[in-house]
Amino acid sequence: MKAKLTPLTSVLALALAVSSSPALAGPDEDLRDAARFEAKEYRNAGWPVDRCYVGITFGDGLVLTGAGDLQPGDRLTSVNSVDVTDADIPAITNAFAEAQVGGYVPVTYERDGVPASTQMLCGNLADEQTRILDALDYAGKKDWYDCIDALEGLTDRYAVNLKIRCASVSRKRDDYPIRQWTDGLARDVISSADIATSLREEAAKSLRNARFNLSGAVYADLLSTVQSWDDGAVWDSVKPDHALLSEAARQAIRNRLIDPSSAIIEMPYGFVFGEWKSWIAGTHTGFITCGYVNAKNRMGGYVGQTAFVAVVTEAGLPVFADMDKANSSLGLVNSQCNKTIPMLPPAPFEEPAEADPTPVIIKEGPSLADELAELADLHAAGVLTDAEYAEAKAKVIAGD
Repeated sequence: MKAKLTPLTSVLALALAVSSSPALAGPDEDLRDAARFEAKEYRNAGWPVDRCYVGITFGDGLVLTGAGDLQPGDRLTSVNSVDVTDADIPAITNAFAEAQVGGYVPVTYERDGVPASTQMLCGNLADEQTRILDALDYAGKKDWYDCIDALEGLTDRYAVNLKIRCASVSRKRDDYPIRQWTDGLARDVISSADIATSLREEAAKSLRNARFNLSGAVYADLLSTVQSWDDGAVWDSVKPDHALLSEAARQAIRNRLIDPSSAIIEMPYGFVFGEWKSWIAGTHTGFITCGYVNAKNRMGGYVGQTAFVAVVTEAGLPVFADMDKANSSLGLVNSQCNKTIPMLPPAPFEEPAEADPTPVIIKEGPSLADELAELADLHAAGVLTDAEYAEAKAKVIAGD
């Protein structure tokens, strides 16, 4: 199998899938194994390859990432005296590959319809590929810091992605600007798709799946760009079916109840793609939402509003669901949902309440011993700091 750099648009999704918070990050063994596989595949493909490398990316015949005199949006017309006016990416790549390493390759292009020409210095692609292979070898041995150092200064999307992956599983992840790197990669991908229309659908899907890992301001800015494509048609085409996801989430919650038919399920939020880390059941990837449920217990009485989380696939299949103990505002699910809710969009329509006409009878709240035990569990799990634990414990004892 011939290996190649991860395609332009899918790099974003790959990078963002591993750059989440510590509670959401995948195990380092996965990256170690992936790095070994990728290094093997690239070497089987002949890496490192001595050939001209000028540091630009292109798509739809347009420059996407510029270098030298070339700017994003320029239309290539010839490379090394080869006409590339209507050429695809492999043909343009081959035209550059024929130029001499260390020499200059003539390039003609159009900018805003005006013809222009330039000479570009050919670096050696083998230099960059060697550094990437070195980084993969380090990652294959779990030498995360050497992996990051080997990629220093490289701007290729695959190199940036690999740097994010190594930093995300390192013990010093907080020492690295992972969010900044991820934001920059996202901007790069969306900027390229803004120029090359053929990349837009895949880029929009990548952004849709990246909300968990991008800073709020960057996500909002990029979302505005994507929503402007084809008057919103591109974004609408990649949005998941909310009704389908919602019903899957409801079913996942009903499956956990003693009396599913009595469930009053409130879903005030939409869904965000990401990874949910359960302290007990591991990590689950899919479309995530949080909400509240009230249902009857074995005695036939309603237990009170309880926080829940549901993770479902785009096809509408339940992946994971969890909920706190009845009437608890201190549970693990509620605590994690409070951190997730700012990233959740509002539900696109008002969710109908699944209510039993029987008047709701709220069960008496948990006992003092139960609340103190739950606080101790949260403190032991690291959800509450020492100070937060002491403050919450004092409030419970005081009856606040």
